[in-house]
Amino acid sequence: MFTPGKKLNIQLFFFCLLLAVIIMILGESFIRRDVEHEDSLMRDSMLTTGAFLSQEIQRNISAGVYSTETLYNFLFFQDFNTDDFEKWAKVIVSEMYAATTVQLAPDGIISHIYPLKGNENALGLNLLEDSRGNEGALRAIESNELTFIGPVKLIQSGKLAVIVRKPVFMSEESGSIFWGFIIALMYLEEIIPERAISLHEQNLFFRILGDNPDNDEIPVIYESRGFYEEDCTTLKIEVPNGTWLLQMNHKPRKNPFYHLIRILLLIFSVILATYVYLQQDKIRKKAVEINNLNDRLLEISLKDELCGCWNRRGGLQIIEQQISQANRYGETHSIVMIDIDFFKEVNDKHGHQGGDKLLQHLTNLLTDLLREPDAVVRLGGDEFLLILPKIGLDDCIEVVKRIQHKVNTTALLLEKESLNLSLSMGIASYKKGENVEDLLHRADGKMYEVKENGRNGFKY
Repeated sequence: MFTPGKKLNIQLFFFCLLLAVIIMILGESFIRRDVEHEDSLMRDSMLTTGAFLSQEIQRNISAGVYSTETLYNFLFFQDFNTDDFEKWAKVIVSEMYAATTVQLAPDGIISHIYPLKGNENALGLNLLEDSRGNEGALRAIESNELTFIGPVKLIQSGKLAVIVRKPVFMSEESGSIFWGFIIALMYLEEIIPERAISLHEQNLFFRILGDNPDNDEIPVIYESRGFYEEDCTTLKIEVPNGTWLLQMNHKPRKNPFYHLIRILLLIFSVILATYVYLQQDKIRKKAVEINNLNDRLLEISLKDELCGCWNRRGGLQIIEQQISQANRYGETHSIVMIDIDFFKEVNDKHGHQGGDKLLQHLTNLLTDLLREPDAVVRLGGDEFLLILPKIGLDDCIEVVKRIQHKVNTTALLLEKESLNLSLSMGIASYKKGENVEDLLHRADGKMYEVKENGRNGFKY
């Protein structure tokens, strides 16, 4: 058997342990939330950076597109005479900086290159027959669209480059005839923005996957140091007649103070648990006292002290709730306004004590006749209100008839005198769009019609 002191120690121990665990869990959740927040910021930064990278890459790619289109215009206006190729190409490469190398391949055979130095090995290459590049060439002819290939290792220099091929067709009377290709070469370092190379210093890593129909494997255009495929985000870079993929991920940040925070949380949780335990009994007693006082105040504010039924304030709250339900669910509710006939004479003859007994007597009669959801409300003096939820006018009239019969046939014994009661009652059923005042006004008006017509009856 445990002594009360030991029981208290055991309770304190387990309470402290439980509270410590809860605080540690909350602390850990805040730490995780901070980690997730940092991760979210990193992810937002990564997506923003990725969007800028995509735009810069597309802008750099557009230079290759521009060079092929410019060269095509030169050809077209010279009726596809290539004698001035070197002059055109020099403008494009040396002055516009649109591409590293430009080429012409009439009938698919490379015959013109600028600059030629260092690219001699590519002269005479038949793109339509070369197994290393004919798939891309054939796709360009078939689609009659500009095509990006790469990265590929150039025959002439061994460097990695992206090839822009534009198929060219001449219009003849018999239709369009394939003339050849306009080709622009862009070295990889000219496409990848310089600032992208140092992104790993910001714990951001990326990889660019290209599109090369001449190779079954997806070519890797660039991959930064430290990149890993797990949980990476992929952005599309639209290129002519294809799509590149920009894949990005980031390294989670680690806060070196997290372990210290956990230790401090453990110490704080034990101290707090002990303090809470010592104070909880006092707080509990105070809470019970306050709750009892609040219940009493609520009862006083909503209940009639003399009759024990709802008072005017409580009754109005109930009617507002019923109107709200009626508007929401289309229900019908009714009320009955009641006034005791000749109550003043009873008060004058038997005094206020006799009048109070009469009010209590009527309250008991009404409560016995009504359903559980119905409400009896004393508005003040000898005026009462009945609230009948989910009851239409016809059913309400039947209820009122029973009330009238019961009240008329149940006498009150007051100072050895049998006192018979009668009531003037006004009935009103809720109409859509009414407020509390409108509904009460209609019922009150019907009740006064009864009083003016001799009392002891009801109107609706």
